[in-house]
Amino acid sequence: REKNIEELPPQHRLAFISGHVAAGIFLYRAGRLSEASKHLMHPVSETHKAERIGLEREGLDIERFETISRSIEAGIKASQITGLLKQAEENLLAVSNRITVDDKTVIKFLLQTAIKEYKAGVPRDKFIANLGEYQDSWGFVVVARRHAEKLKAETKGSLIYDLDVLLKSWSDGPLEVDEALPYEKMKMKITSILNSY
Repeated sequence: REKNIEELPPQHRLAFISGHVAAGIFLYRAGRLSEASKHLMHPVSETHKAERIGLEREGLDIERFETISRSIEAGIKASQITGLLKQAEENLLAVSNRITVDDKTVIKFLLQTAIKEYKAGVPRDKFIANLGEYQDSWGFVVVARRHAEKLKAETKGSLIYDLDVLLKSWSDGPLEVDEALPYEKMKMKITSILNSY
């Protein structure tokens, strides 16, 4: 899934990182520190280095994310570093605004990736088999919605509405639930959005 991430254009790689960060920051604010930590490693860890190629040059602030990771390790509550989390989100947005060539292409990439992640997260029935992937798929839809905000008026309104409805399919954001929407239903919903614009 992430095997050839370095071959993706920078706008796609940043969107991918941003999806993980969106899930991570939500979980951190919800007090799920160990779950948040895994997602927030994407901007900083050696394991995910390929995702970041060239992005620091474009302004990705690695130090800020390292500080957040250290805060989680130290057990510091998200409420104590509210400003830092906001700055990290703003940093990703600023880099995205600088390097995104085509928001529609990025949205398509994010939604297609969300389908793959959801399949890994909820492969059968309503039970979450891989919580991290379930959370990632939510994060990618959140970032797709941010990109939708930048589209021209005629497509923007209906797409934002569709994405808002789609996000309700995760009944508690990226938090674990006893019964998730089955994969086939999620795939139909996302595919329908992909086909409609």
